[in-house]
Formats: sequence, C-alpha cells, structure tokens
Amino acid sequence: MDTTFIIDSSLCESDSNWQRLLNFVQTLVSYFNVSPSGGRIAVIPYGSDAKVSLKFDTLTGNRLNGEEVNRRVGNLACQGGSRRIDKALELADKDVLIPSAGMRDVSRPVLVITTGKQTADEGVYTPLDIASSRLQDKGAAVFVLGIGKDVDPSELKQIASGPNNVFTVGSFDDLDTKANEAKKGICVLVPPTPTITVGPTTREICPIPMDTTFVIDSSLCDSESNWNRLLYFVQTLVNYFNVSPSGGRVAFVPYGTNASVVLKFNSLSGININGAEVKKRLDGLRCQGGFRRIDKALDLVDREVLTPAGGLRDISRVSWRRKNNRTN
Repeated sequence: MDTTFIIDSSLCESDSNWQRLLNFVQTLVSYFNVSPSGGRIAVIPYGSDAKVSLKFDTLTGNRLNGEEVNRRVGNLACQGGSRRIDKALELADKDVLIPSAGMRDVSRPVLVITTGKQTADEGVYTPLDIASSRLQDKGAAVFVLGIGKDVDPSELKQIASGPNNVFTVGSFDDLDTKANEAKKGICVLVPPTPTITVGPTTREICPIPMDTTFVIDSSLCDSESNWNRLLYFVQTLVNYFNVSPSGGRVAFVPYGTNASVVLKFNSLSGININGAEVKKRLDGLRCQGGFRRIDKALDLVDREVLTPAGGLRDISRVSWRRKNNRTN
C-alpha cells in the first residue's frame, strides 16, 4: 500500500501529547512493511499551512524501510497556529497522490488526524467533503482520526470515505489502544487495488479569451460557511477561464447596501495575470451584509468595469451575477 498520514500539528501546548501522536503514527508505520517491494509512506503535517515532509519516492534503495520512515516522523516539530485541514487535503491531491511523487498502482489509504475543528475564519477555504472527494476520485480510501472533545463529528464524516472510516479517541492518552483498531480498519476497508488509474490530467479550460465579470451578492452574512462556499464556487469558475496575459481576464464586483469594484480587468499586469493571483484577491473578500442593491452593482459595472479605462478588450465579455434567495 501507499499510505499517506496527514498529521494535525496545530496543537502544541503539550510536548508529551505531540510525542504521543508521533508514536502512534510510528506504530502504524511499523505495520505496513515499508520496503522496496512492500509499503510506501507519505507524511503531511499541517497547522496554519501544510507541507509534504515525505513523499512515496523520497526514500530509495536501502533507506526505504520502516526505521528510516519512523526516524523522519520522530524528527517532526509541532507547528502550532490554526488548523487548515483543507490545505493538507489539497496538498495531498496536488503533490502526493500523483505518479511523479512515486504513487503506484496499488491501494492508497489516507489517514487524516485532527485534534479539533477546521479553521474557518481565515478567508476562503475548501469545504472538507470537496477536498476529500478529490483524493477519493484518485482511488484513495480516506480515514480520519479525531482526538479529544474539540473535534466536530460532522467534519469527520465529511472527510472520511464512509462511516466505518471514522475513528475517535477521548484524549492523547488513549492513542495506544487505537493503533491496532486503526490498522485493522485500514487493512480491511481499503480495496486491494484502486478502482481507477490516475494519470496526468489536463483541466478543461475555455479556449476563447474572455473578459469575465463576477457580480457577487454579499448581503446575506448569517452563515460564514455559506459565504465560503460561494467564494469557492467563484474560484472554481475562475479555473476554467485561463487567466493569463494572452488569455482571460476577470473582474469582481461584490454588493450589499453598496457595491465596490474589487478587481478590474487591468488591475493585474505582467506575471501577476494568472488564476492564482485572482483567487488570492478573492480570498480577501468579506461578506458585507445590509440590503441587496443589485442595481448599484450593475450601474457600477457599466460605469467602471465594462470600459476601456477598466481594461475592457475588444473580445467576448461575460457577466456572472450570483444572488441569494431573499428580497428587500
């Protein structure tokens, strides 16, 4: 098996608890027969950010063994900060569960370990069920272990491939008793071979350069998760428009009681004209609340966006208006 451990490194108030967590991971590693002809391990610790500490192909030759993996695990330092489970899942999708990182055509379980809830107040985040589904689409069986009383059972269910893939313990002291259960669960529930073969994929993009305006309803702010889902929807659409100097351009106009232009077609220039930079601007949007003045937003698009001074080009131009179901 190619097994990925995604390890919560946000809670650093107790060094002994961190060591218990690492010992738990090391115990599981010892079960998986790491060797050139056997298991491989990847490790992603996460806090405010996530990083890949070990890929499936990091170790080769006589270093490809459980002792070397556990030495690497034992050297991990607790990061602290917030708890961005979504970033860790996205990193596993982009940098670990890919052939160029050593992933093979074998079973690929992913064990996500968390000590609490996903941090949801740092701008846009990917909903956990969506982030996890991308791993599952690559044939991964996703398991989750929640430690302590601060975990959210609904989030654990969103992360896991199924209800039998959820494990919980009341405290770090209980981890020793959970290792064998987790091992048996992973070995029993993981299919012997993936249901799909993953290869390099090309994201479907619109081949026609367009100037696209998003007019975003920012009046309904009673649910931060819904606001984040709305921003995530816009980010997903941005992916398709091939933002580049010779490709698409994007403008944003959020509105509530008032409307504002957050991004014009010419706000970015040079190497900054790319989808990642556009989505970074979108990350910073905050829900405004208030009334819903769609008219003000459309007037503003007319006056300041769909103009040559706003960077409008002589090409196709599309406006998206996202409206919540409420009237004033």
